[in-house]
Amino acid sequence: DKKKVTLAELENIKGRFTHLACVDRTAHHFLGRINHIVTKLNRQKVSRTKQKFRLPPEVLSDLHLMLKFIDRARAGVSMNLLVHRSIDACLRTGACFFGLGWLCWCCGRAYRLEIPPERWLTKPQNFMEFLGCCTALREHAPFKEDTCVCCQTDNTNAEGWLHKTNFYDDKEKIELARWLAEHQIKQKFCLYSQWFAGKANIVSDALSQDHHLSDHELTSRLLSQH
Repeated sequence: DKKKVTLAELENIKGRFTHLACVDRTAHHFLGRINHIVTKLNRQKVSRTKQKFRLPPEVLSDLHLMLKFIDRARAGVSMNLLVHRSIDACLRTGACFFGLGWLCWCCGRAYRLEIPPERWLTKPQNFMEFLGCCTALREHAPFKEDTCVCCQTDNTNAEGWLHKTNFYDDKEKIELARWLAEHQIKQKFCLYSQWFAGKANIVSDALSQDHHLSDHELTSRLLSQH
């Protein structure tokens, strides 16, 4: 609430959040900007206990989000969210500048979303792939508690952003990552990200690109060829 902090206080908070991230791995997602400001202040060789610094809005938002992780940890985190185990739901996504596509290998449903022409080429491809992953997680039927979800993408940047955000000043990607974290907190599922080769992404690519085909035509083509 004060929006100001000493370097010593910030280092103490950072250390406690690092311990929190051992229990709730999703919290590790948002340590990057806190680490960045701690490193920056240490390089400036400022007074660790006397001088106070105003925190950037992005860091303040991360701290507010951390309060939700603290509440979840206090209530207790299921062991099923902390250990490697078999996948309960597997999503595969694809994206291009004029559409998004995704499918669930477990429930057998496929989806596609056509982007309006006035929005074409307004976002970088890496962001579109990340958006495709988040859209797949959002539009899927609510996951049961402790569900282990694997989200597959052929974009290495999006695969990394699903479990860690090191970017500091890209507000759109940060907002999308915060939404993803709150979505996991709300539905209490475990998320794994996985990269796979683009040449194997035939179905998702068709869903995101072949909007000239009707749903029936596209379904028939995919069933006959793949």
